[in-house]
Amino acid sequence: MQIELKSVTIEDVDFLYDLLKEREGIVNISHKQLPSFSEHEQFVKSSPYPYWDIILLNNERIGNIYLTDRDELGIFISKDFQSQGAGSIALQKFMKKIGKKRFLANINPTNYKSIQFFGKNGFIHIQNTYHKKFD
Repeated sequence: MQIELKSVTIEDVDFLYDLLKEREGIVNISHKQLPSFSEHEQFVKSSPYPYWDIILLNNERIGNIYLTDRDELGIFISKDFQSQGAGSIALQKFMKKIGKKRFLANINPTNYKSIQFFGKNGFIHIQNTYHKKFD
C-alpha cells in the first residue's frame, strides 16, 4: 500500500467537497449541515489549518488530514477506502512529518468509528466536554 501526503491546494476543492458530502452530520463536531460549495471554497482558500494534506493511495486522492493551531487532528478517508489501513498509515506519516510530541483528537461521542480508529492508533481518552448555549 503506497500512501503519500501532499499539501492541500485550491485544485483539491472539488475533491474535499465530495469528501465533506460523505460525512454524516450527526457525528460532526464542526458543522451539522453541509455548507454551500461557495462557503466551502472560501474555507479552503482561507488556509484554516497550519497543516492540511491530501491522502493519496497509489497517487489517487482518498482522504484528507489536518492539524489545527490547537494541535487537534482531523482525518477523513473516503468511504470506499475506509477500514483498509490507509488511515492509520497516513496518520503515522502525518504525525512524523509534523514532528510534535503531542496531538489531540476531538471526537463526537457518537462517532464510534473515529473513537475506535484513534484508540487503535494509540490515543487515550482524556476528557468529555459539554457546552450550553445561553440566550
